[in-house]
Amino acid sequence: MGTMASSTHQFGVLDLIRAGLQDLDTARTLLDELRADGIDDDRLCLLMKTLEQTCEPDIALRNLVDIIKALQSQGRDFHQVITDDAGLVRLVTVLGVSDEMGKLMRFRPELVMAAASDSCESHLYNHAQRRAHVLEAVGADPADNRMPKATKPLAEAATALRQTYRKQLAAIMAQDATADDPIEIQPRISQELSDLADAALEGALAIARDEVDGSEHVRFAIIGMGKLGARELNYVSDVDLIYVVEPADADTNGMTLNRVGTKMATTLQRVCQSVIMGVAEPTLWQIDGGLRPEGKDGPLVRKLESHKAYYEQWAENWEFQALLKARPVAGDPDIVCEQQAETCCSHCFLTGRFGCGKRPMQLPPFAPGARTAA
Repeated sequence: MGTMASSTHQFGVLDLIRAGLQDLDTARTLLDELRADGIDDDRLCLLMKTLEQTCEPDIALRNLVDIIKALQSQGRDFHQVITDDAGLVRLVTVLGVSDEMGKLMRFRPELVMAAASDSCESHLYNHAQRRAHVLEAVGADPADNRMPKATKPLAEAATALRQTYRKQLAAIMAQDATADDPIEIQPRISQELSDLADAALEGALAIARDEVDGSEHVRFAIIGMGKLGARELNYVSDVDLIYVVEPADADTNGMTLNRVGTKMATTLQRVCQSVIMGVAEPTLWQIDGGLRPEGKDGPLVRKLESHKAYYEQWAENWEFQALLKARPVAGDPDIVCEQQAETCCSHCFLTGRFGCGKRPMQLPPFAPGARTAA
């Protein structure tokens, strides 16, 4: 009863238990469905061996059956989508670690292929390549380092951004889930997830520039905090952000800067985390702006000078500690590297490096770096 028959590969109870399956009756039914859908004995045996190493075998099997049926309903052959055994192993492993991704794959063959084969090798992309890939998806020019602007309508651009993000995410998940040593690869995975989030924010900002009138008059920078800032992002992290704006020309006054900058910030947040009419793709992650000066009671965007004034006069010790993980992640890179005339360089304020040798900022006695900055 507990062995695989070599001719028909009818799986017994011990085979199912060895694979980690818990709902045995349902598992038998699903395996019979796979066989009826044309999955041959060799692949069924490989599936069972893969399930033994999968985090959630029952979920993986259920999602695999649903994916194959969805492909068939679209007139597509599963064997043409998953062309080799390695692809099947990668796919099933991903299905076993993320039920949400499995459900998304049912009607998104591109995610299935990204997890199974990743033909464009997106899991090897560096930061610049991820940024370029997302910007191209929304119709923006990756060569524009200051103000790339999307050219597609909002719904089309947001859909393209979310699709591109999830295809790269599926490839990263496959790389992670099939690694020989998940602990050793974890720092790299966190960096890749952080780079992908950076790229998504750059794409969302490009969409905001196209949607908001007057955006050409606003220089906009996004500062990542927390796990994003430290490039320690994981699959369920929210994204902590601070926004910095500066006028792009002498004719832009403070009121206009704040009005347009705030609208740009809310638009890019909407692209990432909100339901948008005409967009069927799920949201990416929640954005948390609570680490900005004055927290959620403060303005959503500030000029660099306003940030400096807050940290010099009002910030508490924990806020300086939070700055230790700050990192520019998207937007105009010059805002956070230009030297300001009266204080320490702006990069120091927004990356936690207090005191660069130009003109150290005076910090509270117990703030990080206070002794060296004095």
